[in-house]
Amino acid sequence: MAQSLIPAAWLKDVCARLEAETGIDWSIDGRRRFETEFSPLWTYHVYPALLEGLSGAPKGCKVEMGPLETWEFLFRFKGEQMYGKIKLLPGRKKIKIFSAHKSDGTVLSCGAH
Repeated sequence: MAQSLIPAAWLKDVCARLEAETGIDWSIDGRRRFETEFSPLWTYHVYPALLEGLSGAPKGCKVEMGPLETWEFLFRFKGEQMYGKIKLLPGRKKIKIFSAHKSDGTVLSCGAH
């Protein structure tokens, strides 16, 4: 499967959380990896880069992780190619960031890189 356009409704809800910097949770592994790669930065420092990466008509891969949608995509932060994976949680008012780390050649689940 190839990358596809990330749906506008998902983008709207996810970007609203990133812009407000509220309703955002991180997986334990996702937070740990980001903090290891970018110490002493805090996780909220990556939110503007995630927003930029999700602007326009971004493409990514849908990932099956239970109810509602999870998307993975590539974006740039501090001059690095990054891999992101975000899940929109039930109620559409919260998100969970599973990944925001250096891609190091990471291939998206749909085979794109």
